[in-house]
Amino acid sequence: DRQNFLDDDIVEIICNYATNDPDPNKETWQINASTGTPYYGGDPLTAGINTIRGSAAFALVKFRNVYPYKEKIFETLERMAVDKSVSVKCSVIANLNVLIHLDEDRIFKIFLAFTKDLNEEVLRNGIGTFSFYAKEKYSFLLKHIKQMLQISGSHGYESVQHFMGRLLMYLFVSGVRGIRDLFEEALKSSDERKAGALHYSVAHLTSSKLSIRRKARIIFKEFLQSQNQSIQNEYWRAFKEFNSSDFNELFDLIVAYSQVKGHKRRENDSFYEYLLLCVNDEPEKCITVLENMINNYSEDIEDYSM
Repeated sequence: DRQNFLDDDIVEIICNYATNDPDPNKETWQINASTGTPYYGGDPLTAGINTIRGSAAFALVKFRNVYPYKEKIFETLERMAVDKSVSVKCSVIANLNVLIHLDEDRIFKIFLAFTKDLNEEVLRNGIGTFSFYAKEKYSFLLKHIKQMLQISGSHGYESVQHFMGRLLMYLFVSGVRGIRDLFEEALKSSDERKAGALHYSVAHLTSSKLSIRRKARIIFKEFLQSQNQSIQNEYWRAFKEFNSSDFNELFDLIVAYSQVKGHKRRENDSFYEYLLLCVNDEPEKCITVLENMINNYSEDIEDYSM
């Protein structure tokens, strides 16, 4: 177990590598290999952890039981904030949130130092730390949020804009001052953000807090007419998440969904499965929404294929 091997000498060696080793001396992830595609798939984090400074930095923020060495580690990270390598910065910021519990204020300052130039790749890899501070430090991070709204592509398995939709919805329901206009404008210009906001809403439709529940219900109804695939996927996923015990509380939303024109038989398995869970307790209501679905089916030749 690596946590048992951490001592003064090892910390000193790693910190020295992280700040003084010459590798990397170029951004390999931006260079095309002989195949014509960028090294490391064009990913600066993967490139970074395959360099000396980057791998040392990655190790620093991943060690456990670092409390006795936190001052040395913090000083090293502060020095690394001026590292010219994007891949090295990504290696640090990707897991910087692991150290938040040691000193929230100092890690926030380190985060700001690493993201001072609002580099898109550094911001993308800093999503974990960014989301932790987004609510409490909103006014300090507004420029970061606006830059994040311009970033395409994904982070892990989620698109950055889907994540931003979730984050902005969280800030909106949390009552962050000044968020409403930004939230509404951001949703207007991106279906992925709408899908992200819907994703968050589905998980909070039965929140114990009335203000959160009310806003979540508004968003759930807002995009019912959308034909965007990402948004539709969130509605289909919703019925997999719903509990049968919440059927009556959610009934008006279920009815609203069933009344949307253009449903396709083959794309609503999760809806029917949810009705099966509820039909014994509420047979008449289930029949009502089932009839709505049937009446609003679209004519799709694939629905009748063998």
